[in-house]
Amino acid sequence: MGKGAYVRIQNRSTRSVTMVVEGKARIEDQGMPQLHGTLAAGKQLPAEPAHKVYGGNYTYIEGEAERRVQKDGQLTLVAQHEQGDDKMQLLCDAEKWWARSVAEDEAKPALAISADVGVEEDGNYRIDIKIHDYIPPADWMKVLGNVIADKPLCQVALPGTHDSGTYQFNEELGASPDSDLTSGIQDKLEVGRGLFRKLTEKINDAVLGVVFERLCKCQELTISQQLNEGIRYLDLRIASHGEDQFYTCHGVYCVNIDTVLDEVAKFLGNHPKEIVLLDFNHLYEMTPEHHKLLAARITQKLGPKMASQKEGLSPDSPVREYWEKNAQAVVIYHDEATHNASNGKLWFKNCIDSKWPEANDTETLRSKLENTVEARPKNKFFVLQGILTPDTDLIKKEIFEGRGDLSIRNIAKRATPKVSNWVEDDWDGKTQNIVMVDFFNDCSMVTPVINMNKK
Repeated sequence: MGKGAYVRIQNRSTRSVTMVVEGKARIEDQGMPQLHGTLAAGKQLPAEPAHKVYGGNYTYIEGEAERRVQKDGQLTLVAQHEQGDDKMQLLCDAEKWWARSVAEDEAKPALAISADVGVEEDGNYRIDIKIHDYIPPADWMKVLGNVIADKPLCQVALPGTHDSGTYQFNEELGASPDSDLTSGIQDKLEVGRGLFRKLTEKINDAVLGVVFERLCKCQELTISQQLNEGIRYLDLRIASHGEDQFYTCHGVYCVNIDTVLDEVAKFLGNHPKEIVLLDFNHLYEMTPEHHKLLAARITQKLGPKMASQKEGLSPDSPVREYWEKNAQAVVIYHDEATHNASNGKLWFKNCIDSKWPEANDTETLRSKLENTVEARPKNKFFVLQGILTPDTDLIKKEIFEGRGDLSIRNIAKRATPKVSNWVEDDWDGKTQNIVMVDFFNDCSMVTPVINMNKK
């Protein structure tokens, strides 16, 4: 048999839509009738419990039985409404399912259709199709201005990314000081001299490149792309290099901080109603002089846009006050001396509550996140860390034995679809702030979080 999946469609928009399946190829007919029909706002397909699994009603669909030459199975889900059609495509092969959006022209869609495709603990695929009202992600705070203007910023739902600056590996610099795993690999491989030394350096680059792709890289898109896709919280882990250079890092050196700050400044200049939080929360090999230099760099790049506590701004100040003061960048810096010397422009870590769940399975993650949601302080920024962390011993075993498919991306595919559902469904009514995940573009997190502000 081909690969199967449990599917449901939820209409979370304010419109009634008619769902139609078109372009079906190499997918069995079973389960298809349950994906057709009129879908009022707030309703779902299948309307009746075709399969009561994973706490909801799903229909089961399956790719055709494998042939000697197997092509991908596919179907297109069409949401028809008075302003036209919006589409989402589902695809499968013998091993997996995945989804991709379908854009037929340059016109902005009326609806945002997203898909969370995840593998459950029992090995089955679960696909949640969600339909929301479309809000332009690059300007969503402006578009929702009437709704959020009088809300405290710490009670506005903000999409965020974990290890935001880890989309690119700086091969020239190699392992960074925040991980003994990558540093240990580099130390073991960089031996000898002359020609042998050059060979081991090339091997080192290749090995660290594999480690980066699997265990260091947490995002795929650049900072500019993240912000344009609606992200408003950046999680920044920084290491110094030399006397005056600073890079994002996660086991390896990644992106120069100048690039990060330049892209943030450009975005804020083009989108004057958008507010971005930059959280410098892990700082490695930083002397007092390094802190002074980095603070000066931040102020130089973002100065006119930086929110200042000296001007009376705080996490629970309403968004309107940030706008009135042209304060678009809230910079949180986890070094007290640097904060004290910043004249209110670098906020200290006591303004934010961000607890690492330290979980390697979704059941533990849910329990820990639920506890943090219940206990969150209402007058501070609050980060819901929707991330799984693999066990250290398992990491070392997979790396040094060279087997298995462990990667942050694969782990995130187990967690992020569930985090989106927990926030939007199970914890609906509880005040959210920052929802942070790995590989945010692999899931539907941004659209639901933005739409939560309309409630």
